[in-house]
Amino acid sequence: MKITHHQIGRHAIEVWAPPTLSPTTPLLVMHDGKNVFNKETSTVGVTWGVVEAVEREIAPVHPELQPLIVAVWVPDESRRFQELAPQAVMERYPQIWDEIGGPTVSWAINDHTLRGDEYQEVLATKVVPWARETFGITASRERTAVCGSSMGALASLYALARHPETWGSALALSTHLPLGDGLMGAGLADLLPPPGRHRIWMDYGDQTLDAAYAPYQARFDADLAARGWQYGTDVLTTPFPGHDHSERAWSARIHLVLKWWLEGLG
Repeated sequence: MKITHHQIGRHAIEVWAPPTLSPTTPLLVMHDGKNVFNKETSTVGVTWGVVEAVEREIAPVHPELQPLIVAVWVPDESRRFQELAPQAVMERYPQIWDEIGGPTVSWAINDHTLRGDEYQEVLATKVVPWARETFGITASRERTAVCGSSMGALASLYALARHPETWGSALALSTHLPLGDGLMGAGLADLLPPPGRHRIWMDYGDQTLDAAYAPYQARFDADLAARGWQYGTDVLTTPFPGHDHSERAWSARIHLVLKWWLEGLG
């Protein structure tokens, strides 16, 4: 697997390009870049296995749908929460900070300087245009997706809210909706663009941190349905019994996420 390394401002970027690129090659931007390609830098020594999934599941059947994959690193892991957290929701519900250091966010955070909007601006106005120009693809909004897990899943949904003109799909695995006892999910549902022009994949397991997700996911799904999002067309939520909150679990199902996104491009 050939991975190229780049730098855009504060953010290190890693890229995998399919064997053949064309103007219509889909573009996939992934958060938490250190976990995407390299097991040596991954948090638990296991990657997302996303390239392997493309080569195994997509290339033999739809070689033209193999995406350009851009992995964006968090510049400072000690401030990952501030980078990925949906800023507008955190500002609307500052009581979410009260959970930091508790059971749903176990690490201590002393710096409450949010950079979520800045991060989303970098993705939409710098990373995506750079990828298109550098690799010679046009990747329309419909063929451009953003993907992440946990806090990265929240950031993927927030991407649709902040820059709906850039992203066609948000792929959100093990979305950390329990923040604020559901206030995070309610805030995001309010911010998402109207249904009809975007697609959302969501999923969750039932082990470790994911064991708390089902009721919050059900509440979020209901919020989207009330706003007109059509289950199975605009949005799909899939439970994965036995899956925990780790790259190992996400790599076990990323092929299903990719197939849903890519085969739905038409």
